[in-house]
Amino acid sequence: MPLTEKRERNMYIDVSGKQITAARALLGWTMQDLADSAGVSLTSIKRFENGIGDSRTEVREAICETIQKAGIELSEGGVKPRISNFTFF
Repeated sequence: MPLTEKRERNMYIDVSGKQITAARALLGWTMQDLADSAGVSLTSIKRFENGIGDSRTEVREAICETIQKAGIELSEGGVKPRISNFTFF
């Protein structure tokens, strides 16, 4: 696997459960909404957000990519909406 591809696959390793919870709050999503959108189980979302065990790389990537596609940017230690994709009310 090329080094650049490896970096891309590992970019979500440091994302915390608190960041996922905050991103869901910005989106107005429940855990079930995120699970359905990411194609993972509700248990996987609960475990990730509560910091119970290590999420498999594929699960972590699915969750993070779903949140990013919905308009939330995951950054080191935080989350923020990408203004061009996000509507404030």
